[in-house]
Amino acid sequence: MQGKGDGELCLSNGEKITVNKRIVTVQKKIGEGGFSYIYLAKDEETYVLKITAIRYREQHNIASKEVELLQRLKHPSIVRMIDHSFRVPSVKERFIKSWGTPKPLHMILLEYCEGGNLLDVMHAMEAKNDKFSLTNLIVQFGQICNAASFLHAQKPPVVHRDMKPSNFLVVHRDVKPSNFLLKLCDFGSAVIGDVSLETSTERAEAEEVIQKTTTQMFRAPEMVDLFMKNKLTYKTDVWALGCCLYSMAFFQNCFEEGSNLAILSRNYKIPSSHSYTKGLEDLISRMLTIDSNARPDMSQVIISLSALYSGNPLPDFDQTSSKQQQRVGTYRTDGQGIHHTPQVLTPSKATKPKKLNPNSAAFKRKTKRDTHTKLDTPTKNSFETTFQEQHDFKEKILENFSCYFCTYR
Repeated sequence: MQGKGDGELCLSNGEKITVNKRIVTVQKKIGEGGFSYIYLAKDEETYVLKITAIRYREQHNIASKEVELLQRLKHPSIVRMIDHSFRVPSVKERFIKSWGTPKPLHMILLEYCEGGNLLDVMHAMEAKNDKFSLTNLIVQFGQICNAASFLHAQKPPVVHRDMKPSNFLVVHRDVKPSNFLLKLCDFGSAVIGDVSLETSTERAEAEEVIQKTTTQMFRAPEMVDLFMKNKLTYKTDVWALGCCLYSMAFFQNCFEEGSNLAILSRNYKIPSSHSYTKGLEDLISRMLTIDSNARPDMSQVIISLSALYSGNPLPDFDQTSSKQQQRVGTYRTDGQGIHHTPQVLTPSKATKPKKLNPNSAAFKRKTKRDTHTKLDTPTKNSFETTFQEQHDFKEKILENFSCYFCTYR
């Protein structure tokens, strides 16, 4: 190992590194950012090796949280962790010291996605004057939405908080440049559950974390102005994904860096000339709703994508209904459907029916009628039957997606 400066770490090509009990050989550096360097590494397989110099307790906590989440979250559209370890380098490794002590390292091995990230792909497509077709756009974006829905369905919800094209890794599926799989990465900014903003202390702490761990142009209005809401929820991811959908469609940022006023006023413009449908514009508009309570959840976004894919108008959702919050946590990633808890109705007071004489004709007619009713009653109630029809319909749509709109099984 060779240190290049305070907090910076550089590995030489061909150098062998031990991660837990796995020995890998460094191939080349493929990226860096903050206090981390990213390398290509190999043993029998090829991996991505992320090494972070831990200078503060906060950095240790972030690294531990990312490992915990990647160990727990198994989904086709989430990058897979292979191994990880913490260790303090020895003096022989010539690691630059700070205040007389070597910095601890966190090393994490991740699956290798050979296509780079989506932002790089978009730049390459733009250079060739190429665009996503509506079908490909829905398929690619739908994969990330499916991952986000899976995160939000955890109890409590996992909120990624750094959704952006550079965090969508590309796995090439075939020779077509716009035909590939996407995987969500970088969980260092993720939070578990809601973030309370009730007190000035809570707002100050939230502001510090937001500034350090999130990307400004993808922040939701309630992250820009912490007085707008009394808590931050999973809906911040929905806003960020609305910005991502805009960028994927038009190859430009929805909001520019430092544009807090534009975010707060929802001041964005759809390019006047584009080949997409009005429904795509409407979906972007819904996802970029200023009021987080009225913003759709990921289940609604995915159902809207299904409608766009099949050429149907976007479904109407009751954005003011309190039941919207209840959908998160019960999302069916295997069928793209939604399970609802059947409403429990309070029975109204009614007069007690008159008890029939078992020997009477009326009793015999009632017994015969009840027997037929029982035999004719389906095994599922009316809601479950409706859900199954929706489930089958969405499964048919997913088959048309040629497995690119990944489902969790």
